[in-house]
Amino acid sequence: MLRRFKRERPHDRASLVRYLLWSSAVFLVGLFGAAIGVALGAHVSAKLGPFDATFTLRPTMAGGTVVHVAPLGRIRLETHNGPLAVHASLDELRPAEADRIVRNPSALAGIEDAIAEDTQSALRELVLRAVVFGALGAAIATALIIRRPYAVVFGTLTSLLVMTAGGVASAATWNPKSLAEPRYSGLLSRAPAAIGDAKDILNRFAEYRVQLSALVLNVSRLYAAGSTLSTFEGHDESIVRVLHVSDIHLNPQAFDLMKQVVEQFDVDVVADTGDIADWGSDVEGNTALGIDPLGVPYVYVRGNHDSPATEGAVKAQQNAIVLNGSSEVVAGLRFFGVADPRFTPDKRSDDDRQAQKKVIEEFAVLLRDQLGQEFPAPQIVLVHDPASAALLEGPGRIVLAGHLHERKQIDQGGTTILVEGSTGGAGLRGLENEKPTPLSASILYIERATGRLAAYDTITVGGLGEESATISRKVIAPPEAADGNAGPTRTPSPPVPSSIPSSP
Repeated sequence: MLRRFKRERPHDRASLVRYLLWSSAVFLVGLFGAAIGVALGAHVSAKLGPFDATFTLRPTMAGGTVVHVAPLGRIRLETHNGPLAVHASLDELRPAEADRIVRNPSALAGIEDAIAEDTQSALRELVLRAVVFGALGAAIATALIIRRPYAVVFGTLTSLLVMTAGGVASAATWNPKSLAEPRYSGLLSRAPAAIGDAKDILNRFAEYRVQLSALVLNVSRLYAAGSTLSTFEGHDESIVRVLHVSDIHLNPQAFDLMKQVVEQFDVDVVADTGDIADWGSDVEGNTALGIDPLGVPYVYVRGNHDSPATEGAVKAQQNAIVLNGSSEVVAGLRFFGVADPRFTPDKRSDDDRQAQKKVIEEFAVLLRDQLGQEFPAPQIVLVHDPASAALLEGPGRIVLAGHLHERKQIDQGGTTILVEGSTGGAGLRGLENEKPTPLSASILYIERATGRLAAYDTITVGGLGEESATISRKVIAPPEAADGNAGPTRTPSPPVPSSIPSSP
């Protein structure tokens, strides 16, 4: 046809129209073939950190980059304009790599650079495959439909020209700011709010932790100076001072608080009724590193958020004493403790909660029977869930528990159950609310000779943004006072002002 057109006179409009129509047909067929070739062949498998990923190029008029995170949804980035869109799919998380990172968080160092290099390498290979398969698709399509050698050459060249122009347009319209303006769909549509909250929490958390030492130091100074506390000193050698903590939930602030209280109040032993961790993973065991610096014995029982790995991390600390159906004499007192029979770090259904309740009820029977066989009888019993102690009765017996994130005192048949709030302020989750959960702990004053609880102090440090702390004392009347003799009564200290100036 081209030779025929050359023989026609240039002013022959009909021939010119036929030539343009033919050229357009070859162009469209070539473009169609190139699009099919790109769709079929422009994909690359790559390893991105612990993930196996697939990159593809897809013809489109919108351009941009789409990241598929199955089954959560996708993230769209307006990275460029042009006839081709980049699609990245995170196919699989490699268990071995994920386990390596969880066990050794330092493995994350430099992973961003490695992922960037892997991505660039994958994109280079992707572009090359797009060119090759696009040209091959154009050639095959024109050969099958037009069936002319020169049509194959013309269609292939024009498709390569279009792809080159598309690449230039994409590069020219590249928008680096798009990485900070993602659009989410599916379950990921909630991600922006969640990420914002997390960043805000971490920023506020760091600021709050800096303020904590000054707060607690001022609390102890005000407390020591409080004249209303003179009815019970609690500092002679006949008294053992036990700091009761619980439900730290990975919050390092809890150890900041404990260290200040141990030093300021001459604490003899710390009793922890569980839930140091949230999920019980190996990496969470690093939280236990705050135990040794306290410098006093640390008696611990496992909570329902703690795994055997968590228990092992605590046991590895030099001053830690882990109890699980066993007793130990510490600071002159006999402690007995049992681990929570459940491991339920995740949220459960109503049916599961009913099953857990039955487990605790059965466990309460076993605990009662086991304590009945202990000789000599322990003076302090540690459990995680106070429901475990529902059947315990006995004069002068002290049971320490946690789990509820709420401070309570329960008296039953001569047994005093002291339920501590969350010394970790419910962990980072406690910072999500408008009024974060306060940090709480108690100091128990126990007579060394008799094991009787003579008094206890409750310490509460306000959550983030609440520069407040309160401390009060409850003095327990001895048995003779209960018979009508004069005896000391509850004498709370005045609350610490809601705003405390930082110490120098």
